[in-house]
Formats: sequence, C-alpha cells, structure tokens
Amino acid sequence: MRTISTPMDEAGHRVWDSLPYFESANKDYEEYALALIEDEMKLVKPPILPDITPIRFRSAGMKKECEILIVGSKFEQRKQLPHQKHQGEPRTEKASISGVQDAKCKYETERIRSQLLEVEKNEAAESWKSFNESLSLHQMELSRVVKKQFEAVEEINYERQKAQQQQLGPQIETLSTEYQRTLYRRNQFKHSIGSRDGNEMHS
Repeated sequence: MRTISTPMDEAGHRVWDSLPYFESANKDYEEYALALIEDEMKLVKPPILPDITPIRFRSAGMKKECEILIVGSKFEQRKQLPHQKHQGEPRTEKASISGVQDAKCKYETERIRSQLLEVEKNEAAESWKSFNESLSLHQMELSRVVKKQFEAVEEINYERQKAQQQQLGPQIETLSTEYQRTLYRRNQFKHSIGSRDGNEMHS
C-alpha cells in the first residue's frame, strides 16, 4: 500500500490533493485506508466562506421595523413588549395617571409608525411609477429607432429593385422580342409542313 503525502501551501496549511490509494482486491486494507482518510480529513481545515451580504434598508425606521418582526432577534416581538402587557386595574391615582401616559405614548408610537410606513409606501410607489415611466420612454425611443431602421431598409430595397429593373429592362425586352420572333417562325414552319402534307395527299 502507498499513500500520497499532503503538501503545505505558503501559509503552512496542508493541501489535500488526493486520497490514499489501496488495492480493492485485498479487503484487509479497506479499514486501514478508511482510517487514513479520516485522519487526513481531520487535518484539512474547512474553507472560509464569505459573510452574507447584510440587508440594506432605505431608512432607519424600516430597519428597526424589520428587526422587531424578526423572530429571535435582540428585539422582542411587539406583542411581547413589557409596556403592552395587561397591567390590570390601577389601584392608585399615580398609577392611573401613569397608565394614561403610557397609553398616550403607545398610541403616539403606533401613529408615528403608521405614518412612517405610509411615507415609505408612497415613496416606493413613486419610485416604481417613475421606473415604469422611464421604461415607457425607453420603449418609445426604441420603437422610433426600429421604425427608422425599417424605413431605411425599405428604401434600400426599393432603390435596389429599381436599379435591377433599369439594368435588366432592355435585356427582358430583347428576350421578349426574340421569343415573339421564334414563336412566329415556329407557326410559319408548322403551316408550311401542313400545306406540304396536304398537297402530297391530293397528288
């Protein structure tokens, strides 16, 4: 049995370029070869994968909104926030005033959040509208260019056809004249043969 040693790279790390070789005909080597393979795999360090590209948000408000909704994030879900838990009936005037203030804060927070989401929605809608308008303008420009090119091709074809007619016109007229003469001669020849046959029959 023979094995290929693993060389080192410039950083001193092992480079695993092949597996140990063993004769398949001898089963006694199989376990030993598998053990060598496992040892080689333990020496090989896993590759370093690049980090996942972080999500980019248009605003800090959208980022925090996403972080709040993500399960398992450092922020608690909105339904589990302490200030939203049911506190029961206030027992003192101070607790009542505090509860009213907390309710006002909750309401204001949700109102501002709703306004921010509405602004973000309108901004996104305007962005898509602008993008669609730019696509429409681009399509109109491309249609104009294609139409212009089509007209140029049609003009070239017309000029080429016209030039061919001017060049081949006399030849076509000559061939037509020759055809008429040949047809006239053939008819005369047939008439002559018919007349000669008739004279021979009468004689």
